[in-house]
Amino acid sequence: MRYPILWERTLDPASGRFDWRFADERLGRLRGLGIRPIVGLVHHGSGPRHTGLLDPRFAAGLAEFALRVADRYPWVDAYTPVNEPLTTSRFSCLYGHWYPHMSDTTSWLAALLNQCEAIVRSMAAIRGVNPAAQLIQTDDLGKVSSAPILARQREYENERRWLGWDLVSGRLTDTHSLWGQMIEDGADRDQLDWLAAHPCTPDVIGINYYPSSERFLDHRLELYPSIRHGGNGQDQYVDTLTARVCADGLYGAEVLLGEAWERYGVPVAVTECHNSGFREEQVRWFAEVWNAAVAAKFRGVPVKAVTTWAVLGSYDWDQLVTAPRGYYEPGAFDLRSSAPRKTAVATTVRALADGKQLTDPWLDHPGWWRSDDRFDVPPISIGRESPEPPALRLGRVGVQAAPKSKGLGHRPLVIWGSESELGMAVVEACRLRGLHGCGVPGGVDLGEALRTNPKLGRAWGIVIALAPLSLAWGSGPATFAGLDGIADWNPGHQLSLLAFSSSDVFKGCKGRSYLEHDRTNSDSAPGRRLVDIERRLRHRFPEALVVRHGRLFGPGLDPDNTPSPSSGSQSSAGGSGCWTYLPDLVNSALDLLIDREPGIWHLVNPGNSRPADDRCAILDSERGRIMPDLATALERAAAVSGGQADTFRQDWVPVFLDPAALSLHDPDDKEAA
Repeated sequence: MRYPILWERTLDPASGRFDWRFADERLGRLRGLGIRPIVGLVHHGSGPRHTGLLDPRFAAGLAEFALRVADRYPWVDAYTPVNEPLTTSRFSCLYGHWYPHMSDTTSWLAALLNQCEAIVRSMAAIRGVNPAAQLIQTDDLGKVSSAPILARQREYENERRWLGWDLVSGRLTDTHSLWGQMIEDGADRDQLDWLAAHPCTPDVIGINYYPSSERFLDHRLELYPSIRHGGNGQDQYVDTLTARVCADGLYGAEVLLGEAWERYGVPVAVTECHNSGFREEQVRWFAEVWNAAVAAKFRGVPVKAVTTWAVLGSYDWDQLVTAPRGYYEPGAFDLRSSAPRKTAVATTVRALADGKQLTDPWLDHPGWWRSDDRFDVPPISIGRESPEPPALRLGRVGVQAAPKSKGLGHRPLVIWGSESELGMAVVEACRLRGLHGCGVPGGVDLGEALRTNPKLGRAWGIVIALAPLSLAWGSGPATFAGLDGIADWNPGHQLSLLAFSSSDVFKGCKGRSYLEHDRTNSDSAPGRRLVDIERRLRHRFPEALVVRHGRLFGPGLDPDNTPSPSSGSQSSAGGSGCWTYLPDLVNSALDLLIDREPGIWHLVNPGNSRPADDRCAILDSERGRIMPDLATALERAAAVSGGQADTFRQDWVPVFLDPAALSLHDPDDKEAA
């Protein structure tokens, strides 16, 4: 496990003292569990306040700290003294996004050389204590593509991507292809000579790989807003995601792992693997990278590991950590709860670690980076062959797509009540997410349909989207035949079940938020029927997911029934209470369904003010907030009403950008993304 013992967190520069409490507790716990830590000392940072990436004393200071760490924990045998030195130097001193916010080539090279010298000096200090300590040196590794008109810039960037590893390994001498350019750009020759004379070849080349790692330099400026335009002083272009513009697709992790092995001749690993977005897209990305690593190893590349990153998620990377907006991306676990909650990513990683095959139905659909509708602009082909996803070539090795039955296609997710506003939203979300949604009208006997329709009979899950649920199901025992039919259809069939409820199950006079474990009580006939339906459903399906929501607003709903941005929870239609943005509700509920979460969940957009009418129920969650706040939802709803489509997608803003191309807009803004 990669684990941080950060220099700036441990050293108090005012007193010069080290506070080891965090490190002692965490490393001790890892050791007790038999987990081998790979200790990181600087991670996209610049050390304590008295130093920085451009400080000539940075390398010596980090080496002193590394020695203190090694002395205190001599049993630790793997280190990453500085994470992603090339990426950090570019973001901090070439593009100006991070401290010290410089944007010139001399500062960029100084920051890069200081970090690489710090790595070499730190490992020398560590190995003075533990000669067997290993260096796992990480950086983002992608590949740049372009049309022939930008071949010079493309070739430069494809050579530049190796600089961090080349410098640490002592390979950057006066025979290196970039030596002359680096000297011309202001690199310190004495420092270059020192690094060449003190090689510290990594024991493992750690490759960090994201959908945004592979870049495309597009010369067609007219296709992009001017804020995206950048250049090198001679050529103008837009630096964008390869997947969003290149018809030939990604090179993929298998190619990149092979290139790293061929260049350095040491073992390689994927040290970060993550995709921001919906849960099935996270699993698809990890599965594809895993298959690529298996395929590379099958070809003789010594691949040591694939690492899910970050295991506990991360914050504000949609803004490149330049604005504290609180945007959270779950990892293997979701921290928006009273305790970390396991996601489908954790289930996937656990299964692969145990040597099991994955047959999740969403794995038989390509990730967005391979879909036919992934392009933001008219696609361009550069004439190279698009590699097949490794899963198609591995036979019995790696992750397999879920099997299809002849003539029946994919295993569907059945949406019962697809003609309702809620049902239509679920159908559309499934279409965009590749979940093979299959709509069934609410008037159809679903149990009978499941028994008689072979395609429906292969369903991996059922969404009950009858809305309003209590009215659609009426009252009396006869109206629950649908539940009985589903239960009797195939008792041994592994089935995920999602049903929507509402705040009508409460009176709304409690004076504070209702939690999932609160006793239901309603003073309305629809609410009482809904309580009865919840009870019966959970009795027949103990593992069912029941989602209670507040008043719905958003695309396809009555625009008059929308909260006012100024009053928080007030509506032009009168009344107050909790509010739920329909796209957020649907996508969050589908994420929970894929995570196979059972029980009652409350999903509302946080930020509602206390209701003026205490008979209106407010929903909260003891598990935490998993949806954007109400203000963000209102902004998105306003954009939809203004004619901009709500895409239901959470694409990651590109990571590698030219200074002029950075666009720090809302990630749901299609043009900016």
